[in-house]
Amino acid sequence: MEEQQDREPEIQESEVEPAKEPARAEEPEPARGAEELENAEMMERLQEEIRNLSVGDHLVFMMQSLSSLAVARMGLAPDTAAGRDMEQARLAIDAFKALLELLEKAKPVGEVAVHRGMLSQLQLEYVGALGARDKGGHEAAGGDEAAQGEEAAEGGEAAGGGEAVGGDEASGGDESA
Repeated sequence: MEEQQDREPEIQESEVEPAKEPARAEEPEPARGAEELENAEMMERLQEEIRNLSVGDHLVFMMQSLSSLAVARMGLAPDTAAGRDMEQARLAIDAFKALLELLEKAKPVGEVAVHRGMLSQLQLEYVGALGARDKGGHEAAGGDEAAQGEEAAEGGEAAGGGEAVGGDEASGGDESA
């Protein structure tokens, strides 16, 4: 019987230890599950809000996103200078302009004027960023592009470029970069 008594504590100890380990492993799961549930509920609320927006409001949100992307791709802020990509900036500005033309049909003139001002500012910043790039020692690589941008800013259409920096709405042509 002594052998049974000696074995019983060993069995009890071995049974207790594995029981503790799964309990520890399960503790993060309820927290993770609650977080996932909260995220799912938030996504449902956001999707409901999006479904209730008008297309005009969607255009405004897309334009805000595009203007932020354009500024970031121009590398105007110190934290975005490393990600500078003038072609991407130009594409974002072109898309902003295209959406602005659609927005004119869906929103009041006063609201559209604000976005037109933003387009003008983006175009000026684009030309300025091209000029800064040339002054920064990239003259050989970007001289032609800067000249095109300056031409476009003066109201003419750039030889190899789109309409983003041109502001020439009378042309109405689709040009690729």
